[in-house]
Amino acid sequence: MRHRLTALSPRAAAALLQLGLWAVLAGFYFAWNNRPNFHFDGPVWPLVALQMGFAILLFNALVYLIIPRWLLRGHLGRALAGGVVLLYAFQVWMYVGSRLAAAYLPLSPVMRRTLHGFYVADFWSTLLSPLGQLGVLLGMLAILLFPVLISFLAYALVVDRRRLAL
Repeated sequence: MRHRLTALSPRAAAALLQLGLWAVLAGFYFAWNNRPNFHFDGPVWPLVALQMGFAILLFNALVYLIIPRWLLRGHLGRALAGGVVLLYAFQVWMYVGSRLAAAYLPLSPVMRRTLHGFYVADFWSTLLSPLGQLGVLLGMLAILLFPVLISFLAYALVVDRRRLAL
């Protein structure tokens, strides 16, 4: 008897693709946070978990809202506002996550100082300063460039798949 392989549903294929991409991204974040000039004595997973959480939020906001519903439909003001909201959301996410990690996890002193220095120390002054926002944007480029590229590639794959189905 011959068995036929059935194709995955589009949702299952998208879910598997996202899981694979997140696994690759987690590996990137572990490598990025263990580079020779940025190495911690203790575990690095709290920082990676914070970065992964926001990367997933960023990816889904770009792929399912900002790109298809605003940017490609010519609502450039909404798309720009969405980008600004994501910039502020990154700061709030990292601030709250850093405070929670410092309060409830056994962090190494170096990790505690790093989280505090990057995300807690000047939170309010940076949040309210346009120049501070520029600094945050430049600082988060290395962390979020990979998810943004993946978002645009994933969206291109979705559009191509839909075009082929038609």
